[in-house]
Amino acid sequence: MKQLLLFFFGALLLSSCADNEPIFIPLCIDQEIPVFAQVACPGSGDLTIWSFDGQDVFCFNEGGCYADPRAFIYDADCDLLCVLGGVDGNDTCLGLSWADNAQYLELVYVY
Repeated sequence: MKQLLLFFFGALLLSSCADNEPIFIPLCIDQEIPVFAQVACPGSGDLTIWSFDGQDVFCFNEGGCYADPRAFIYDADCDLLCVLGGVDGNDTCLGLSWADNAQYLELVYVY
């Protein structure tokens, strides 16, 4: 699980948005920001945008204050696609390896 968090933060630091165009954030994702703030770890929880399996997805990362933090992956229609991490250390989304199929695009919000 710690490797998954390191991957998220490493990708965050090393990646950049290629075209520098602002990415559209759906209203339902925007409305989840204050809701998620209630469970996110101050200073390490975040909302990021990734390209995954050909679509932009939104990653609500709980952060580093939990023993087994999770990252909730939503599509642009606000459907929950998967939950990464957690007690079982899940590293797949929709049956695909997250590390092999996700590309960091943009940081939206840090809690």
